[in-house]
Amino acid sequence: MSSLSPPHPLPPLERDGRERRSEDTRRALIAAGLDLFGDYGIKGTTSRMLATASRTNVAAITYHFGSKEGLYLAVVGSIAERMDQHLLKTGMPDPAAVAGASLSAAAAVTVFANLIDHLAGLMVDSEEVRIWARIIVREQSQPTLAFETLYRGRMERIQGMLASLIGAAIGSDPAAADTKIRAHALIGQVLGFATSRESLLRALGVKRLSPTHRETIRRVLRQHVEACLCRTRPASA
Repeated sequence: MSSLSPPHPLPPLERDGRERRSEDTRRALIAAGLDLFGDYGIKGTTSRMLATASRTNVAAITYHFGSKEGLYLAVVGSIAERMDQHLLKTGMPDPAAVAGASLSAAAAVTVFANLIDHLAGLMVDSEEVRIWARIIVREQSQPTLAFETLYRGRMERIQGMLASLIGAAIGSDPAAADTKIRAHALIGQVLGFATSRESLLRALGVKRLSPTHRETIRRVLRQHVEACLCRTRPASA
């Protein structure tokens, strides 16, 4: 018989306290990663920088995520989860439902414009989205394995939704390259307010956007969508 005694389980309160501290550490590291990876990229960010910013230690990165690269994947995963939550708030319908709904051209333009308006609100009003944007822009220009996490089911879904609506609005095939490029061009107008906000502030001569500026941005974007889709629509639509 072994002389070793079985380990005693931790009391519930102590176990719960350890779990909370562990989760707090994970959250602190992910928050530090959102900021530092956005500023310096995965190559320019060191484990020491992450540990200092999160007030943890380098060993915590290995313990919770396996490596700096593992932490980066977790950061991108957290962005993807928040994207999902924001998309649910927009009330965005499923692309397949739109494709089978036989929307009129006018109805499709309205749905498209409403969706762009919701997304514009996020891009213009949310500081959280601005933080994501730095990482998303890096992934667009220099994609890593993490890009699939952002694209599949998120960006891909938005692209499919917009292409279906454009197809209904102008009578084109949603799967055609021309339709997909139109969708990309229109969504790019919205994303620019998250990725190029500083240039806009300089042009306006202000340090921050006022409520009037924000309302104007959303109005102008809606007008652009309606003008682009209505002018492209066949005369018989």
